[in-house]
Amino acid sequence: MQRLSSSATNLDLIKGFFEAFSRKDLGTIESLLAPDIHYRFPSSSHIPFAGSWQGKDKFMEFLQVVDEHLDIDEFSPETYLPSENHVVVLGQEKALVKKTNKPFTSQWALVFHITNEKITELWDYSDSLAVAEAFESK
Repeated sequence: MQRLSSSATNLDLIKGFFEAFSRKDLGTIESLLAPDIHYRFPSSSHIPFAGSWQGKDKFMEFLQVVDEHLDIDEFSPETYLPSENHVVVLGQEKALVKKTNKPFTSQWALVFHITNEKITELWDYSDSLAVAEAFESK
């Protein structure tokens, strides 16, 4: 049997993450996470889910907070850049902030760190200005 390279295995893992996200399959998402996953979304305090979320339970809570505040119309990975311990994904999001009824479009880069076929870190670099402006109630 031919063994896949770690970058190919990591790519499959991350594609599986996005497929599960599109189906809102929280069980599958949770199964792909390391117990001590660290999610980082450096951004404005106007965004309720911005900041650092440490641990599997907190990451799952993060997903609930996002769902409470956004109607996501599109969350599209467009380019995958795998390496031995990371996968960088470039994409875009179109969503509506429920509280303000304001839409936004955001380009993003997500950096997944992977160890032993589990996501250990996720760094989210989004157009947070567009997101923050949609959260403002002006």
